[in-house]
Amino acid sequence: MKQSSWYLIFTDLDENDFFKMEKISLKDRVAVIEQKQRVMQPGRMVFKVILKNDSYKGFDKCERVEVTILQNVVRAEVMYDAEDVQATKAPSMMQAMMEMNVDDSEDDEESDGETKETKSPIKISDEFKTE
Repeated sequence: MKQSSWYLIFTDLDENDFFKMEKISLKDRVAVIEQKQRVMQPGRMVFKVILKNDSYKGFDKCERVEVTILQNVVRAEVMYDAEDVQATKAPSMMQAMMEMNVDDSEDDEESDGETKETKSPIKISDEFKTE
């Protein structure tokens, strides 16, 4: 037996523009859905929220939702510690592992009694450079 699923669909009033669709569980009594959308102008925003079931026809529910966008929202500036700033500039874990693998392979070459050759960086011709 198929378990039915419920979906919340966010559209404009005419259902021409689709904003978001979210599958929800009816096991929980409350569903919290976070919708992030950049709005450039303050004022009233009106959209439609549709609750649909994928198995049963006629159980759909549509609601018109109005949201007031405020003007001049001032966000607090986030201050980072010097340690946090340094951590963002440090190589990532993947970069550190890749550098470690390069160092290990160079050590293996030297242990074979061969001299270590220095490799020059690959030069890209001017026709392939992008700005």
